[in-house]
Amino acid sequence: MQHKISTTAKAVMLLAAVSLSGCAFVPDTVHPAYKPTAQVAQLKNAQDISLSILVKNEKKHPHRVSVTLDGYGIPMASVDMHVQKVFQEAFEKALESRGFRVTPNAPEQFQVVVKHFYLKEDQHFAAPSHKGYAKLSIAVTAQGHTVFSSDFTTHTYYEQPGLAFTSVGRHKTAEITLNKIVNKVVTDPQVIDAIFRAAGKTPPSDLTGATVPASVAAK
Repeated sequence: MQHKISTTAKAVMLLAAVSLSGCAFVPDTVHPAYKPTAQVAQLKNAQDISLSILVKNEKKHPHRVSVTLDGYGIPMASVDMHVQKVFQEAFEKALESRGFRVTPNAPEQFQVVVKHFYLKEDQHFAAPSHKGYAKLSIAVTAQGHTVFSSDFTTHTYYEQPGLAFTSVGRHKTAEITLNKIVNKVVTDPQVIDAIFRAAGKTPPSDLTGATVPASVAAK
């Protein structure tokens, strides 16, 4: 009887572990969404500037952003993302939140090349942790001439709460990484300056337009 109970308990524990891993044998797709930060205000006179946005995906593995792991940390299945679509929508929302008008045929173009976007999953006894890495090449052009170009990178870390599906942490890390790199670009003073100059406009004195709470500024 005791042997049967012990065997049953082990089986239940095994099933629970497999369940919480989100089934490592099954491929996954992450759908991160960009949410404009409430701490960044619209830029003065940005509404007078129209931009077209061009996003290119130059990742070595265009759609793969991670792999699922079994309980021993062995890679099992691909984790994919619609990279070009996700970044296109994200930068449209981000630049519109800064006050710019996004139109397909504007002579001033905001170019984004996605070089890297990857999520690394680490298995632990209690729950997995996730690391994110992104690298973008950004260029601002006017009438085909480059006004500004630079690379932007970011690293993120997300420690997943216990008793949650691994896929939850994977999706959360993708969203955190997407938002962090996009916000980093659209709040960069050199990027904002370049957009205004490309349109032949005078940049505002405050190139960030950020309103930072005193509690944050004091840190």
